[in-house]
Amino acid sequence: MRKLLLAGIATGLLCLTNISSDAQGKFSITGKLKEPGNATKVHLSYSDQKKYIVDSAEIVNGTFRFSGTLHHPVRATIVLNHGASSSGSTHRDMTNIYIEPGNIELAVDDSIKHVKVKGSKSQQLYESFTAGFRKHKIERDSYASIKGTTEEQFVTKFIKQHPDSYLSLQTIQTYLFPIPVESELLDEMYQSLSPKLKNSEEGKEVGKLIRQIVATSVGKMAPNFALKDTAGNMVSLTDFRGQYILVDFWASWCHPCRDENPNLLEAYKKYRAKNFNILGITYDINEKNWLKAIHEDGLLWPQVIDSRDKEKAAGTIYSVQAIPQNFLVDPSGKIIAKNLRGKALEAVLSKIL
Repeated sequence: MRKLLLAGIATGLLCLTNISSDAQGKFSITGKLKEPGNATKVHLSYSDQKKYIVDSAEIVNGTFRFSGTLHHPVRATIVLNHGASSSGSTHRDMTNIYIEPGNIELAVDDSIKHVKVKGSKSQQLYESFTAGFRKHKIERDSYASIKGTTEEQFVTKFIKQHPDSYLSLQTIQTYLFPIPVESELLDEMYQSLSPKLKNSEEGKEVGKLIRQIVATSVGKMAPNFALKDTAGNMVSLTDFRGQYILVDFWASWCHPCRDENPNLLEAYKKYRAKNFNILGITYDINEKNWLKAIHEDGLLWPQVIDSRDKEKAAGTIYSVQAIPQNFLVDPSGKIIAKNLRGKALEAVLSKIL
């Protein structure tokens, strides 16, 4: 489970901060090593406009330089190769920093992990953000709930104070994966962003995903889909109208999914005579492994395999980023609960059936 949002931001896909113009801007990085030792080369990698860029620079007299162009600030990875030690092993020293158009200076003492950055407002903002987290000692044990917490107050305030910041957008994105937090809160955060940021390429992608999450939130009608079952027949969600149906996303290779199957089997046996059913949707590509897992786990309910067409896939429609995930749908087709794990499913079913 995620303890701090910081880890998500540090390893996120966007990892961007202050918004700049859409036009490319030149950047330069000059790094100075106080004690270069055996260090010979520095590697720089980052993503810009969906392009992954890898560069390297020689260390000469304790100094290295990079240059290039960026559409906006990005979070980059810097790896310092210290060379082979006396034992023959190679020590790789690395860290992440925000880079942006302009002149950036890096000062490194003993380790690049402790690098001091000048000339990057994006990095300064990120350091301020992380310091705020540490000050408030924000942590939680659940992916799916932050409503009414200190974390919610801190993050929403930060986003409202920095509506043009790509860090604000990246912060929202961390709440989308792997299991989205409350859809209303996500939408509120997103609406706090500036129009320019929401209309950026990354902003549009995040906005689209949030709309999908809102569309499959509790209280909404469950979107229909049609997929092939184990016999190759098409099965639609609407085929189960009139029943309580648990739409369960899983896969044979997913250990948490397999660990959860006994709980589903117990609930199925107990409530199937009371108008309850389960529809399993696998992410398996290898159908033999899928069928083998169904047999090994003794799964008695209907099973379908998700479409490989991303636009038609149930996982896309329901914004499933990690498994296991499930959605409990009532006889009218309305989603009434999500992500019922362990004894949580039994607790809900015992109240409604």
